[in-house]
Amino acid sequence: MFRWLIVPLYLFPLSLSAQVSNDSLQKILVGTEAQVKYYSKNPKLFTPVALASISFHLEILKSVNTYQDKSRPYFKKVRTIDSCFNLLKIRTNYMALDSTETEKIIFQIERTFKKREAEMVGLKIENQNLRKQNYYLRMDTIRWSERCKKAGENEAKWKYQTKALEKKLKLYEHGTYWGLSLGFNYFLNNPPNYYIKPDSTIGTIGSPKGISFLVSAIVGYKFNEKHSFIFNVPLGDFTRNSQNAIGLFNQKLAGGLGYGYHISGVAVIGIINISPYEKLAPEILGGKKIEGDVYSKLNLKDYPTSAAYSPSFTIGMSYNFVGKPTVNAAE
Repeated sequence: MFRWLIVPLYLFPLSLSAQVSNDSLQKILVGTEAQVKYYSKNPKLFTPVALASISFHLEILKSVNTYQDKSRPYFKKVRTIDSCFNLLKIRTNYMALDSTETEKIIFQIERTFKKREAEMVGLKIENQNLRKQNYYLRMDTIRWSERCKKAGENEAKWKYQTKALEKKLKLYEHGTYWGLSLGFNYFLNNPPNYYIKPDSTIGTIGSPKGISFLVSAIVGYKFNEKHSFIFNVPLGDFTRNSQNAIGLFNQKLAGGLGYGYHISGVAVIGIINISPYEKLAPEILGGKKIEGDVYSKLNLKDYPTSAAYSPSFTIGMSYNFVGKPTVNAAE
C-alpha cells in the first residue's frame, strides 16, 4: 500500500539524529503523515501492524534533535501528526466497542451537546439581560449620586435654618412680654368707711374682706414655654365701695407679683397684690367727739391718719402681647 523507507532499529544504536539523514527524515515525515491521513479516512483498515508502524516512525521523528527546536516548522509538523494519530487511536477504540453501546453513547453525547447548546443560548440571553441591568444600575447610580450631592447641600441649608429657628424659638419661649388680664380679686384688709355716730364718736362701716372684679396690666418673664413670672399693675377695680377700689383708674396705686401658666396666646394667672391706703388714727384723737351731722361720712383729709396695707389675691386670665417678631417657618 505504501512504499517508503522503513529504517530498522539496529541502525540507531545511540543517536537517531546522528544516523538519519535529512532526506531519510523527510521521507519518514511525509510517509507517516500520509499513513495517518489514510487511516483517518479509513479507520476500519487500521490494524495493529499499522499502529505499531506509525508509532515507531513517530518515535523516530520525536527523537531527533530537530524536534527539540521549537522555532522551526518541523516541530509543528510532528506535533500535528502526533495529535492526529492520537485522535485516530481514540476513534478506532470506539469502533471496537459494540455498535449498540456506541449508538447509545453517541446519543447521550448529542443530547448533552444539545442541552449545553440550549443552556448556552439561555446564558447568552441572561448575559444580555445582565448587561441591560448593569447599564440601568450605572444610570441609577449616577442619578442617585447627584441626588445625594443635592441632599447634602439641602441638609447643610436646613441645618442652618434649623439653628436660626431654634434661636427664634428660644426667644419666643423665653423672655419678657406684656398683656392685659381680667380676674376676680379677693381682698383681706381694705379700709372701712368712717361716719359720725349719734354720740358724736367715730364709727366704721363695711367689711375689710370681699371680692371684686379687677382689670390689670401685666409684664411677664417666661422662663419656660408654659411658665412665667408676672408683675401686675391693677388698672381698675369694679366694686360698689369706692374705698375698696384699687387701680390707676381709681387713683389708688397697687402692685403685685404672681405666676402664669401659658396656653397658646393666653395664660391662667395667680397674683398677690399689695395696695397702700390711709386709715384713721383714733388713738391720736384720744376719744374726742366729732362735730358734724349724725351719720355723715368723714373726710380723712381733715383728720390724722396712718399708713396701712391691704393684700389681695387675684385669679384670672391674661391675653399676652409678645414683644418680639413671630416665628416664621417659611424663612
